[in-house]
Amino acid sequence: MTNLRTNVVETTANILAHPERCKQHFTDARWASFKHDLAYFRTLETHAGGTMPRRITVQRHAGVAILGTVLSNLAPASRLDILLLDAIDVVLITIMAILMWWAFGWRTVSVALIVFATNFPSRWYWIGGSFLRWDWLFWMGVGVCLVKKERHFWAGAAIAYAALLRIFPGSSSRRR
Repeated sequence: MTNLRTNVVETTANILAHPERCKQHFTDARWASFKHDLAYFRTLETHAGGTMPRRITVQRHAGVAILGTVLSNLAPASRLDILLLDAIDVVLITIMAILMWWAFGWRTVSVALIVFATNFPSRWYWIGGSFLRWDWLFWMGVGVCLVKKERHFWAGAAIAYAALLRIFPGSSSRRR
């Protein structure tokens, strides 16, 4: 497991030896919900032939910090819930591509989508299963499109929001 305070990979021996350190942060209801979600993810392990997907991680990043917490707690973990959460980024990138077409034309959006689709962080095995990983890019793209269409106030608001999505999680992830 990765220790999120030190960013060092450690064994689970210390965690398993002291489960109360984890459980003390949960209410009884939240602990029951956590166990339900964990049981669901273990069924995925069983259906995958005994091996979990290459990377299953829980990380604090822009989306998960605020909106992601709300969205991921709307319902217990289920296949439909996971698929809907996974679809969020696809919808955001699709809307951004449509806005780029509106603002810049088909040639620009074609080049942008080729670049996006071929960059390393866009690969499924790197970010697969995560959600709200591209929310900052969506708002930045919206801002750039609005600048092109000379809607400066809304462009500034979108770009400022994109910047805030990157600044606040960065500062909150260093808490002790």
